[in-house]
Amino acid sequence: MTLIEVIIALAIFAVISVFTVTSTTVGMRIKKKISGENDYYHSVRTVLRYLDRDISLAFHAYSDTPIGYSNRTTASKTNPLLSVYTPSSFFKGTKDKIFFTSTSHRRIYKDTNETDTCKVSYYLEQDADDPSIENLVKRESTFIDDKIEESGAKYIIASGVDSISFKYFSPKGISDDGTWSDTWDSTTGDNMNYFPLAVEVTIIMSPSDNKDQKLKVTEKIKLFNPNNLDSNTTTTTTTTTKTGA
Repeated sequence: MTLIEVIIALAIFAVISVFTVTSTTVGMRIKKKISGENDYYHSVRTVLRYLDRDISLAFHAYSDTPIGYSNRTTASKTNPLLSVYTPSSFFKGTKDKIFFTSTSHRRIYKDTNETDTCKVSYYLEQDADDPSIENLVKRESTFIDDKIEESGAKYIIASGVDSISFKYFSPKGISDDGTWSDTWDSTTGDNMNYFPLAVEVTIIMSPSDNKDQKLKVTEKIKLFNPNNLDSNTTTTTTTTTKTGA
């Protein structure tokens, strides 16, 4: 081979190498972007799945007794030395927090003394490592007591949630179709011993690599058994809106 042939071969090899490296880099970048978007949308779906299961199975014991259950410890009829704890049911929510009893608990360990009833709460909390990030936290306890906003194991359901808000549907509104309100409390006030028929959840999240793009998801979750004296039914709808770049 002459020197000219060697130079031409090296030039062709260099061009092919540049195209190969460029194509590989672009492909890896696209794969990373798609993988990040899949993880992002998976997080949104996971949040909705948790909320839908827990809220739809909200546990209300009001009509199980003439006056409804209450937190109390009484002596056992068969053995006066033993006490019997009777749990209550409750549903308490604000615009950005929600606390309620549910039958959504799953027993993880075999032969543990647990039922499917539990108390659950959802709210946003600052990340321990990065205060600029807020996590959606679920708190769950199999022991239902009067400490509505305390106790229980805490889990991070999703990280980097911009906001979450709740609305509660009441059949006792002024209009025939009922009304939506920003607060609910089944332990006192006008809604005492009443559960809402549905809860509207609105979540706004943005990808970690693009804070300008936000996904807003609104879902109305129907309670399967509100167990009120005049319970009615409502429909479940889902609306998804994508804003930003």
